[in-house]
Amino acid sequence: MKNPLIIKRHSLFLFLILLFVVSCSTDDGDDRYFINPNLEAGCQTLQYTDISSEYVLPWEVGTSYEITGSCNTHGGERATQRYAYDIAMPTGTKIVASRSGVVVGVEEMFMNDNGSIHELNYVFIQHEDGTIARYYHLTTNGALVELNDQVAQGDIIALSGSSGNPGYPHLHFDITTEECIERIALGGNLDIQSYCQTIAAVFSNTELHTRGLEIGRFYKAFSY
Repeated sequence: MKNPLIIKRHSLFLFLILLFVVSCSTDDGDDRYFINPNLEAGCQTLQYTDISSEYVLPWEVGTSYEITGSCNTHGGERATQRYAYDIAMPTGTKIVASRSGVVVGVEEMFMNDNGSIHELNYVFIQHEDGTIARYYHLTTNGALVELNDQVAQGDIIALSGSSGNPGYPHLHFDITTEECIERIALGGNLDIQSYCQTIAAVFSNTELHTRGLEIGRFYKAFSY
C-alpha cells in the first residue's frame, strides 16, 4: 500500500503543474499578442529625433485599429522583421497606400486561414527612394491593384484578411530596403518575408509615437 504522505505530495505537485499551465495559457485573456503587451512600449532602444515622415497609416482616415505586433515581437533586436507591425482588423477592411509608388508585387490567390506560412496574399509598393512597403495577409482576391500600377498615397490598394497562418485577421505591414527587389524578382512567398531587412518608421497622420506604434494601443488615422 502506498504511503499517504507520498500520495499527498504527488497530488500537490500535479496541482501546481496544472495551475502553471492554466496561468500561462490565458496570457491575460488575449492570444493575439506575441508577447505580453505590458512588457514593451514601442521600440525601447530606438528614439526618433525627427518625427516627420513620408508615411501615413495604411488604413482610412477617421478609422482606428489596434497594434498587436511591433518591435520585439517579430524575433527581437537582430531579426529582419523587427520593425514590422501587425494591426488587428476585420477581414475586408480597406487598406490604403502608406506612400506613393509603383506596385512591384501582387499575390491574391490564397484562401484565408489556409494554415500555410508559404501561402499568404500581399501587395508590395516601391517608393521613389527604392524602399518597399509590404502589405501581407490580404483576403482572397483582395488585391485592388496590379503589377506596375502607379498609386498615390492614400489610394485604396487592397482588402485585409487572414491568408496564410496568421492566427487572427490582421494586416502585417512593414517597410524594407531597396535590395529586397531582387528577392521579390526571384519569387517565393516565405523568402520574401523572411530575408528582407525591415526599416524603422513613424507615421505623420496620428498621435505622437517617438518609439514607434505601441502594442495594445489603438491609433486613429488623421487627415493629411
